[in-house]
Amino acid sequence: MSTTHIKTRARNLQKALSELLKMPIKLSQAYELIAREEGFSNWDTAAARLSPKTPAASPRTIDDFHLPLENTWSPDGFSLERMMKEQPNLEELIRSMSSNNAGLLLISGTTGCGKTSLVEGIMNLLAKSRNQIDITEFPASFSYEKAIQCALRMSPDVLYVGEIVTVEHVRQIHDLLTKGYFVVATTYSLVCGQHQDILLSSIPAWIRPGQGFNSPPEWNQYHIHLRLERKGL
Repeated sequence: MSTTHIKTRARNLQKALSELLKMPIKLSQAYELIAREEGFSNWDTAAARLSPKTPAASPRTIDDFHLPLENTWSPDGFSLERMMKEQPNLEELIRSMSSNNAGLLLISGTTGCGKTSLVEGIMNLLAKSRNQIDITEFPASFSYEKAIQCALRMSPDVLYVGEIVTVEHVRQIHDLLTKGYFVVATTYSLVCGQHQDILLSSIPAWIRPGQGFNSPPEWNQYHIHLRLERKGL
C-alpha cells in the first residue's frame, strides 16, 4: 500500500467523519481507524508494515450544542419541566431544535440515567411544533433498514431511531440527515464526550476506499450527556 494511497484514504475518512459527527476529527484518529481496519492493534504497529503517517491536524472547538446535564433523582420521578428550570440551557436547546428542520439529537449516558424519559419529554415538546413524529426501534422480525422505510411512509418531521448499536444504525441515520429529517437517537457512554469515540469505533467497516462519500447538506447537531445525580442520598 503506497504512502499516497494511505494519505488520501486518511483525509477522506477524516472529512467524512467530521461531516457526519459535526465536530472536528483529528487526522491521527483517521490513521488509527485505518490501522484497526487493516487488522493492526494501533497505527504505530501498522506504520512499520505500511507507510508512515502524516502529522495530526490541530484540534478545534466543539459546537455550541454540546450540553452536559444532570438528572437529579426525585421520589416524584422524572420531570422535564423541573430539569429545564434547574438547567436553563436545556430549554434554549429545545427551542433551537423546534425551529430547525434537518438535525440530529444524540442523548448519551449510562443505563438508568434517564435517557428514555428525557427522549419522551423532548419528543412531546417537539410534537407541539412538528406535524408528524415517528418512533422506530430495532425490530426482531425484520431489518432495521426496513423498519426505517416503514416509518418514512408516514412522512415524519422527527424520527426517533432508538439506541445506536451497529454500523448499520450509523449509516441509516446519516442517510436520514442527508434527506432533511430531524433524527433523535441515544447511545451508551460513561463520561461526557465518550459518544464520539463510540461512533468512531463503528465507522471503519462502513467507509471503504473507493466508495466515495457524498457531502451532506448542512444540519444541526445537538448532543446531551445525561448524568443521574442522587443528592442527599
